[in-house]
Amino acid sequence: MGESLCRLRDERFLRLLILLTVALGDVYSITTLETVQALFLLSTVAQNALRPHDCYMYLGMALRSAVAIGMHQESSRVTDQPGRRRTWWAIYNLELELCCASGRPDSLPREEHIMVDLPHMETELPEVSMINVMVEYGRIARQVLGRMYLERRPLQEKLLAAREFDAALCNWRDSVAANLYHGPELQQPDYVERQSILFFPTMLT
Repeated sequence: MGESLCRLRDERFLRLLILLTVALGDVYSITTLETVQALFLLSTVAQNALRPHDCYMYLGMALRSAVAIGMHQESSRVTDQPGRRRTWWAIYNLELELCCASGRPDSLPREEHIMVDLPHMETELPEVSMINVMVEYGRIARQVLGRMYLERRPLQEKLLAAREFDAALCNWRDSVAANLYHGPELQQPDYVERQSILFFPTMLT
């Protein structure tokens, strides 16, 4: 049963891959917001199909394409700046999620070179607040990845950094309730809330 489900999942992924490849055409010659979004969609499908390498590679293409058309910066010359913001920060979040999980360095520009605003919640759907909340988490995760895993540092220095990151994560967790939309369709069941409270401390150790 499990083997047949895996086969079906792979077949669906490959069918979608073929359709998107035909629809996208030559992604290296012409890059648009829609191209970036399609590559990002493909990476999320690969992630949910349990194909982490495919996800990593397609997300890399989406990220490089986004940088190529300046999505990491604000622009008054584009027609859909809100869509560019949402897409950029969604790519940012997934890139850091994947790299933290795999121990790979991320391919994002340096933080000081990213000058695009977060989505403006006064003009966005409430559900978009999840992007803004996870960007703050991603920024902490990016520092953890660099200082704790990728850089050579003395153990004592890493222990001090671990306490610093622990405090930052606690502050982030406490800020989530105030910044995240809590509409009825997004309310989680009580058992999920209890599991989150039970397992969250282990995530910080």
